[in-house]
Amino acid sequence: MNIIHLLIAAFVFSMSLTTKAENCIDVKVHGEGQSLILIPGLMSDGSIWQESEKYLAKNYQVHTVSIAGFANTAACSSADNIMPQVKTELLSYIKDNKLQKSILMGHSLGAFLSYSLAIDNEKLFAAIVAVDGLPYVAPIFTKTAATQAKDMKQQADYIKNMYQQATHQQVADMTKQAIILQATSVADQQVVIEMAKKSDQKTVASALHFLLTTDLREPLKQVKIPLLLIAAQGAFTNEQDRINASALYQQQISDVANAKLMVNSEVRHFIMWDDNKWLMTETNLFLQGVL
Repeated sequence: MNIIHLLIAAFVFSMSLTTKAENCIDVKVHGEGQSLILIPGLMSDGSIWQESEKYLAKNYQVHTVSIAGFANTAACSSADNIMPQVKTELLSYIKDNKLQKSILMGHSLGAFLSYSLAIDNEKLFAAIVAVDGLPYVAPIFTKTAATQAKDMKQQADYIKNMYQQATHQQVADMTKQAIILQATSVADQQVVIEMAKKSDQKTVASALHFLLTTDLREPLKQVKIPLLLIAAQGAFTNEQDRINASALYQQQISDVANAKLMVNSEVRHFIMWDDNKWLMTETNLFLQGVL
């Protein structure tokens, strides 16, 4: 083959690589044993699980997921339809790697994805640990369990449009407005802001819209595998607010057969940062009791 043919072959090969469909998830594997899948939340990548991963990898084969477009990960071609695409790719990953009876552990949006995976494919999973993440997020903001997805359509459209048009700095500034809810330490709060600043606006907009307009409360009632929902309430300033929030969390899983609510009134949303030792202890106790 002469040099011209080699150059043409190289060009065709490079074109085939650049036109390949992008993956919307990246997964890193550590440890051995029963598979446990760690899924981060909105505008977070797999690094949020760093300390949890070290602990869990002693007993499990830990699959730590990062979602394209969040934090330090580049956006994928499905940024405007990110949640359904991530779910599809997670399911393909689980099946392709022949993972059996995996444990799903998700934070916030990651918990939502865990519920969604179990609803449609329950036989693939052994248990769910939901770290401050709900089957339907809107009632936490409206403060009433009566809120339905249809009630949120107009607001969801507005939020989607706002994030799509926002600059990276504006996304960071919006995150700052509620940073007190996210983590206790100033250093951890700054990490949350930086992850938000680096996130892809279209991906964030798509995910938020999907979360506000998708209610998994009813289909989750059919799920029978053990479920631990951990609620972080350290940001509340008075006891009545904690009581009301606990009631909203409990209402979302009250008709789920093997679901349990655990409340921690000392930690904030990023529980794995505020008190990873406690989170790992409770996770371990729960899994030992149900597996």
